[in-house]
Amino acid sequence: MANGRIRIRLVLAILVVLLTSSSRGVGVFWITSDSQAQPHGWLIEPTAPTDVDVIQFSGPTPTYANACQAEQTLGGRPTLRIYPDRREVQLTFEPPATEDCTDSPEPVFGLKGSFGPLEPGQWRFYSSRFGMQFYREFEVEDVPEPAVYYVDPTATGRNDGSNWANAFTRLQNALAVAGPGCEIRMARGMYQPDWEPLYYAGDRNAAFHVARGVVLKGGYAGRSWPNPNQRDVIAHETVLSGDLERNDALLGSLRHMLTDKSRLDNSYHVVIIEGADSTTVLDGLTITGGVAAGPHDEEKLSCGGGILNENGSPIIRDCLIIGNAAMEHGAGIHNHGRSAPVVADCTITGNWSQWGGGGIYNGWGAELTVTGCIVSGNGVESRGAGLYCHTDGRLKVSNCIISGNTALESTGGRGGALFGLSALMDVTYCTLVGNRAAGGSSLACDTVGGSGGQIVVSSSILWDEGQEVIDCGAVQPEIKYCNVWGGWPGEGNIATDPCFVQMGYWDDGTTPKDADDDTWFDGDYHLLWGSPCLEGGDPMLIPDANATDFDGNPRLSGAVVDMGIYEVYNEPPVVTMGPWVTGFTLDGKSGTLTLDASESYDPEGLTLAYQWYLDGAPVSRDSVFTTTLPLGEHPFELVVSDSAGVPTWVEGVSEILEPVETMATVTPDPITNRRTIAPLTVSALLPEGYRASDFARSEKLLLYPGEIESDRQLAFGWVGGRVRVMGKFDRAKFFEVAPTYGEVPVRMIGRLNDGSFFDGRGTVTLK
Repeated sequence: MANGRIRIRLVLAILVVLLTSSSRGVGVFWITSDSQAQPHGWLIEPTAPTDVDVIQFSGPTPTYANACQAEQTLGGRPTLRIYPDRREVQLTFEPPATEDCTDSPEPVFGLKGSFGPLEPGQWRFYSSRFGMQFYREFEVEDVPEPAVYYVDPTATGRNDGSNWANAFTRLQNALAVAGPGCEIRMARGMYQPDWEPLYYAGDRNAAFHVARGVVLKGGYAGRSWPNPNQRDVIAHETVLSGDLERNDALLGSLRHMLTDKSRLDNSYHVVIIEGADSTTVLDGLTITGGVAAGPHDEEKLSCGGGILNENGSPIIRDCLIIGNAAMEHGAGIHNHGRSAPVVADCTITGNWSQWGGGGIYNGWGAELTVTGCIVSGNGVESRGAGLYCHTDGRLKVSNCIISGNTALESTGGRGGALFGLSALMDVTYCTLVGNRAAGGSSLACDTVGGSGGQIVVSSSILWDEGQEVIDCGAVQPEIKYCNVWGGWPGEGNIATDPCFVQMGYWDDGTTPKDADDDTWFDGDYHLLWGSPCLEGGDPMLIPDANATDFDGNPRLSGAVVDMGIYEVYNEPPVVTMGPWVTGFTLDGKSGTLTLDASESYDPEGLTLAYQWYLDGAPVSRDSVFTTTLPLGEHPFELVVSDSAGVPTWVEGVSEILEPVETMATVTPDPITNRRTIAPLTVSALLPEGYRASDFARSEKLLLYPGEIESDRQLAFGWVGGRVRVMGKFDRAKFFEVAPTYGEVPVRMIGRLNDGSFFDGRGTVTLK
């Protein structure tokens, strides 16, 4: 299993970026041995690029000891030249090549990079240099750019949305003119829906209506920043708020959201989407403050405080849906009608519904896909605090954290995480933790009108530490290859501590008997190495090549998928050994050096084993060892393997050097063998051309005879532009090893940052 878990990584050393046109995204990268992914042929992706795509390429080269050697062999650094007039992309090697190879320890066997976007038309990508001969033709298609409108509340221009300077200051103005194929880009700030031309100030019916085919994107810096197009949905939060008076108070309980006076003037819905298809997108928005608590005879106004989706199939991605409420269903998102939206990479938290679906509600016959989301800290009185799927509805949930959701009703609360009523539900690769309900903290279900529905949960972790699944009578859920607190019958199920990195927890607010004011704090649900959930998922689930886990890593890391949201990878050991290790000779023939990899570690904390090779022969299994070698260079290899057998390989060169001779003086001179704590001070001039910063301060000076290490040392400027290095040594230790009284030759050896050594020579008289 371990060997199948080696992550395929491309460790790419960027060498050069050269632009000869207006194209963006141009770069060339070496593929090194650490990547474990040697390319077999030249590839261009995507195979049918458009004029808005950055095109990726990769391909093999002859294998070289390092990038430096490759450059020296091929004539220079890899460079892309783009010739728009000829529609050619040429890979060449431009001098000068890198001369200093000491910082390039890893073998290279390929190149990878990117170029583009390019103008539409027929192009060719080629190289004709030695082992780099290849030729590829490809066509770039023309994709019309969508109309873009800009919205920024700080704009002071024409208010026509044409650019950031002239951006609309109100989102409603942009929505009024945007049609299918249009994109609205929103700058940071808070936007409320009660503005003309549709509404009056304080109108609770005010909502942002997003039409079919409109893309609404938040997270832009806006005109007040040096780069207004900079996009970061966290740093430049874009908030769509139903808090029309901007007076919402902080509450100690979610259930008070429907009755608190500060929220009785909020919009019923923040966003309404009707009749949309997948070209309608909400991207990078915070949606908050919707309170769907309308008159009892208008059910529509009692559902979907955050987003009300009717008969539409939009894409909702990278959004934060927080602090919304509904008298009936779906405080965060309410989906119903002939619809099939996709909710991806969103966080739905802190929402409250009186009846069901605190986070998300999927209505009669509707379809909904939820993937890569966090559904946490939502609440209901009755059913489905996290997600609720109604009669004949289809709900697919994958790669999601569903945690800390609560159905508060003390006896009738059902489905802290999930509730299905005669529904079709498919839950895969999810982690359910800390959810609460009187019945079914993870999952509850029921039937209506004789329709049983079907619920399948697989390759997931249900660890709410309560009654995980309530007996659903006629519609027994199929739970398989899951880790279920307390156990559940089903193929491949276990009931063992999943070994999370950190478990989430509830803070009872110092009122243990009152769950109403409890607060959930999420944990870290990565699995520790050795978790029983590793390769415990459904063996029949074979993810496609593009399937990923919650972190975006490949979903399949071993022979079988893991349970829960994360796949566990046995990362190779991290080796701290440098590529070039030097020692020095005192006799001009041989010297000793120490190879030290003791600071290497394994990311999973597994035990490490070492194997050193010098000149191709195995020499030691210790993390640190010292050896004697003749003057000159000696190639070494080090293989560090963890206890699961996953290795990291390092190659380098060790060298015994002749130190550069220089002059040294000893103080005091002469010296006597009397009891004293006064040190022996030796100073030497560095060879000409070296600066004080070139002295390796972290390396101890050595005094011979005796190989005595310095107690203190420093380097400083001296007359004539030279540098003097001074070391203080234990006088008693020197007398212990001194060969005789009288005049004694001494040598002080020091290391320079380039790996070489200096040899300060002098004499001292012993009395």
